[in-house]
Amino acid sequence: MVYALLAVALISHQSSAELELLVDDYVKERHVMGLSAVVIRKGVVAHEIYRGFSDQTGGIKVGRNTRMRLASISKSVTATIAMRAVEQGLIDLDGDVRTYVPEWPEKGAKITLRQILTHRSGIRHYVTGKTDVGFQERTTMESLGLFKDDPLLFSPNEKYSYSTHAFTLAAAVIEKATRKRLPELVSQLSKEIGGPSLRCEDLKGNWPEWRSKHYSVKGNAAVPSVPTENISWKYGGGGMESSAVDLAQFGYAVSKAKVLKPATRDVLWADPEKDGYALGWAVDGAIRQHSGSQQGAPSFLLVDPVKDIVIVVLTNTVPNPPGTLAKQIYSQVIRN
Repeated sequence: MVYALLAVALISHQSSAELELLVDDYVKERHVMGLSAVVIRKGVVAHEIYRGFSDQTGGIKVGRNTRMRLASISKSVTATIAMRAVEQGLIDLDGDVRTYVPEWPEKGAKITLRQILTHRSGIRHYVTGKTDVGFQERTTMESLGLFKDDPLLFSPNEKYSYSTHAFTLAAAVIEKATRKRLPELVSQLSKEIGGPSLRCEDLKGNWPEWRSKHYSVKGNAAVPSVPTENISWKYGGGGMESSAVDLAQFGYAVSKAKVLKPATRDVLWADPEKDGYALGWAVDGAIRQHSGSQQGAPSFLLVDPVKDIVIVVLTNTVPNPPGTLAKQIYSQVIRN
């Protein structure tokens, strides 16, 4: 028994060392200022790796409590919250969104929440010539004004077309149906999963030490990204933050049907149109995942419900998409 335990400990140590090498190479080669990587396996936090600074000027290093922006991983959170409302009978997934948000203009065709969450609504994404960056606080209803009067790109459900703006309409539907603001619903969810740092970003007040600053690569170095964008205009599609370990707890909770009934989770993760995208989650075989990228926020969440593995990689430096690193970590983990 003693020898068996020692052997397991040795394998675990070797695995951690190999993962750290992968992370160190990524940080060095891509000039990343700060990074968090977490692996949950069979419900246990198996690996945590933290590198660099969340605030270089202040000398604050990245650690377990460091929160980074999630960017488009926010869509997975929003879709999960939407399905909780569907489960409670507050929203008809295939009903007309104007039933809930009459402020949404008549477009000559019914748009449903299902179509929004699967990126088949026809609502545009960002386009040249439109102001889609904000530096002031906006409510969800105010944020609809950025795109609600623009024509649809195509008839709803005709095809797949990725849209962050569409998730603002999803947030509006959720808020109208539940009579609660999305930040409140995200906070409620985070308490349930035991991941309290999962929140909609709130820039009011002083910058707390636990929130990472934002960086971008210039030449061979990471420099601060300024001014700071206020992402309240896209809470539903890209406005959340979290520590890596709390985001991993979210992925695990969804996988194990701890926040949704199993049947509801199966709808959330279904990809009947074979677009490679379910409701707020990208699909890669059995794996459900999502990437994100915005100011100070390349991010990646990977959930394998079959092998019972969740992997999160969050960084504070653009442009450094961490999906490749997350999948290298995944490959290493399943070999051990």
